[in-house]
Amino acid sequence: MGRAARFWAAAIARRCTSGKEVFPKPEWAKLCETRIFPVLNQLRPCLPLYVEILKAMKQDDFKPRGLIVNLEAQAKLGEFYLCCAYTLKPRDVEAAEGNGNKLLQLAHQTAEQEVEPWIATVREFVDDYDASLAAKLEEAAKFKASDEATFWNLSFLAAAPEQFSQFLEEAERRQAAEGKDFLAADVPEGLEPLADAVYVERLSPVLSAQLRISRLSSAALHEPS
Repeated sequence: MGRAARFWAAAIARRCTSGKEVFPKPEWAKLCETRIFPVLNQLRPCLPLYVEILKAMKQDDFKPRGLIVNLEAQAKLGEFYLCCAYTLKPRDVEAAEGNGNKLLQLAHQTAEQEVEPWIATVREFVDDYDASLAAKLEEAAKFKASDEATFWNLSFLAAAPEQFSQFLEEAERRQAAEGKDFLAADVPEGLEPLADAVYVERLSPVLSAQLRISRLSSAALHEPS
């Protein structure tokens, strides 16, 4: 089955990456493109300030029933949210220039309405990160340039084991029933839905997006314990 699995993995990939088949974009991809990455790119200049907030907080600030922010951390938190206001609402900041109360109000509004909800969204997004699956896919990626059949076989085994197993079993059954050597062909007629299911399931892991977010905004996602 090893040689056959590699062949079928390559056949599925050829079918699904040829451009002839159109697959719906995963919901996580839509979320990244429309919500997470755009704001992340805007807030990137402000993230070092968040690190300063964490450095200013002491272990005594973390209480069993909540968080008490010391004055130094509170001041830096204000700087962080004001920076966020500058990047997310530059026109509003410009209009409030010179008015300290309006700037503080704008920073508070930006924190409550935009920054904190966004950070919550990112935390939820990376919360189910699967390190084991990530390691398997990274191992598979080593073969992409030199042996695409092995790359796709290992990828499908890691990210879509049930769907790939179902496809392999059906392909083997079909071959035995019809006495044909399908190893010289592409995905047999009638098995296209199973092939597509394998590929779509392979698209479902959000690993690459999660890794990118966690690397770019680790400061914003970090919660001291």
